Amino acid sequence: MRCPGTDATDKGEMRSGLKCGHGFCGECWKTYLHSQVDAEASSGAIQCPQNGCHTVMDDLFVMEMSDDYDILWDGHRQKLVNRFVAGSAIIRWCPKVSCGSAIRMNAEDEDSNAVTCATCSAEFCFPCRLALHEPISCQIMMRWKEEYEAEGADVEYLLTRTKLCPKCDLIERIAGGKD
Repeated sequence: MRCPGTDATDKGEMRSGLKCGHGFCGECWKTYLHSQVDAEASSGAIQCPQNGCHTVMDDLFVMEMSDDYDILWDGHRQKLVNRFVAGSAIIRWCPKVSCGSAIRMNAEDEDSNAVTCATCSAEFCFPCRLALHEPISCQIMMRWKEEYEAEGADVEYLLTRTKLCPKCDLIERIAGGKD
């Protein structure tokens, strides 16, 4: 039996455990598993490395195939959790970057989209993960956010270089003169 990845022929080195029966040497398994766990696009479901085979590896197989179990398993487990949260209608990630907690929408909270993260106390709209914006719809809020970000430099300019004229309530440049 030959490893399709390295042409190794030592049967002791060949490992398989998938339902499809495809075997590879230990080095090929390790390299393949790390590439799949490290890949940004990976959904968490790791398939057999044999071309055209779509057999999915179970978690036990992933654990058994790696010498550096902790690093590989943590990465694989995080991909599975991310996939689960992304596919859930009632769970969202907290939008606060430093938090990393998942929030579950409770059935009794269905009248409002407002949720509060129990870990960091961030308040946000559950469906769109933006700042609270009731009664404005998420669609309108997302459109406004896109326009605001596109015009962010203009807004920053106005906020830092202008003020309201105390006499006529028109916008005035801080250096003087009206816009």
